[in-house]
Amino acid sequence: MNLYKLHNDPQSLDHNSDRFYVPGILFQEMTDLSQDQLSDHDVEAEHLEKYIVTDPWASYVYAKNYLREPWPPGEPAIASVSRYAKDYARFVLDGPFPAGEKVIATNANHSYEYAYRALRARFPAGEEVILTDADNAFYYAKNVLERPWPEAEELLMNSEYFSKYYKRFKEFYYKKQERMNP
Repeated sequence: MNLYKLHNDPQSLDHNSDRFYVPGILFQEMTDLSQDQLSDHDVEAEHLEKYIVTDPWASYVYAKNYLREPWPPGEPAIASVSRYAKDYARFVLDGPFPAGEKVIATNANHSYEYAYRALRARFPAGEEVILTDADNAFYYAKNVLERPWPEAEELLMNSEYFSKYYKRFKEFYYKKQERMNP
């Protein structure tokens, strides 16, 4: 809730000038005002951006919801948090985000999501961490590789839940290969 918006004279409130230094409040200011309104309120986008650029969440949301386009000044901050890096690649760039790949590769689910939804291809840097989680390993093999994944066989066959699904997936895959290559 933006209390500054509800007050008749927000400039008279204590710490009014500090609202531009707190990324959450700052972002609320940006989403409440259009580009024309920003100039009407004596608030320049450049002034606000120098604070947004320091916060990973604010940078990601600013690029996605406010600018609706890539925002290179915020990319270093976005690239420091796996979730925002993955979502920035998917929703803003609609493709690879090389600066964020190192941090994305530290999380199995984010690595799978990045490969499946942003790259639409293998993500070799994230495969090592994907191999630690049966859920993500199965869906990576099925949806990204679209074939059995020998490196994940042991993990998947030892999974009470995914072993039966992986067996079916392998059977389906090899039957499909036989039909295509008689």
